[in-house]
Amino acid sequence: MVSIGWDLYKKELLNKKQRNAIFEVLAQNNNISKLKVKRSFTRFWQRGLNKNALLPDYIRSGAKGKERQLSATAKVGRPRSYSSKGINITEDIKQQFSHVIKKYYRKKEQLTLTDTYEHLLREFYSDKIYEGEVLKYKIWDDSRIPTYHQFYYWFKKFEEPQLDFRLRNSSKEYELKHRPILSHSAFETDGPGTRFQVDATIADIYLVSSFDRNLIIGRPIVYGVVDVYSRLLVGIYVGLEGPSWIGAMMALDNMVASKVGFCKEYGIEINQNQ
Repeated sequence: MVSIGWDLYKKELLNKKQRNAIFEVLAQNNNISKLKVKRSFTRFWQRGLNKNALLPDYIRSGAKGKERQLSATAKVGRPRSYSSKGINITEDIKQQFSHVIKKYYRKKEQLTLTDTYEHLLREFYSDKIYEGEVLKYKIWDDSRIPTYHQFYYWFKKFEEPQLDFRLRNSSKEYELKHRPILSHSAFETDGPGTRFQVDATIADIYLVSSFDRNLIIGRPIVYGVVDVYSRLLVGIYVGLEGPSWIGAMMALDNMVASKVGFCKEYGIEINQNQ
């Protein structure tokens, strides 16, 4: 209606004196109130003269972030096509979810979420039957139990990734491998040469004797010194002694030595600029 009115009465609608008369004509032709026509055109103009401007504000629908007050009788949500699975998730059921998550999921045994859901059904949604001395569980009908998808939805709401990892693994492993890295050493440097870092690693090779290649003399230790700001390698040392202050001292000696002379020892010609 708005687009038709705009196409037919474009010049008149732009004229403030004739606008009200056109609104009345459109209201009569479409059998709606003049106020509705006026509001529709206001939305149309304010939102870019586009047909989509007249679509409802779906972003304001659904009470995003707010939980509904549910009862245990009328089922809410999209009707299911093939079954009537699922129940309304009331406050009592949320407490059941929270209980099994704490009791089974947040433990060192590292049960999966599927196993946790099975424990939920056994504890709260089953009949306990003894066959001789063996206890068995008969899960209730699908229309009386929460689905796994409902349980998963509320698990994601209750989820605390850091706490879950600490309880399922260990605080030490979390701090070592999974804690958020909020800074790094480069933030504490003002420029090249401000700070250096030295590290040693055992090379993944075995050295053999130059006199008898059948004799293994060990794996070399490689030391490296880097400039924190530029990340350039400024010193290196390879030796057979284990990671120690002596090896680090040799790497520091190489760091302050002339690289022109150091490279010349191994047949590599470079100039001072390099």
